[in-house]
Amino acid sequence: CQIRADAFGRPLIRMQARDAGAVGALVMAGAGVGLMPDLAAAAEHLVPEDRRFLTNPASARMADQRFAIWRALYDQIRPINARLAQKESIQGTK
Repeated sequence: CQIRADAFGRPLIRMQARDAGAVGALVMAGAGVGLMPDLAAAAEHLVPEDRRFLTNPASARMADQRFAIWRALYDQIRPINARLAQKESIQGTK
């Protein structure tokens, strides 16, 4: 969770429940049938917080730098990926 908070540059809240799908369904059902006024209120009431991870500024800067390097690399190999995809589609038609 800490890595995600650093990568996104925002605090991340981990909920106590480990089954996010079930909790999400509960929140939507609570708001949908009118037990809660809206999704935000339902989430606040029905999703207990386990731990809050704050952004580590140094780690966030490093994540930003690494993402910029990855993005530059991706931009460089994009033509290669396009050529490979074209060859695969040609081979797939035979």
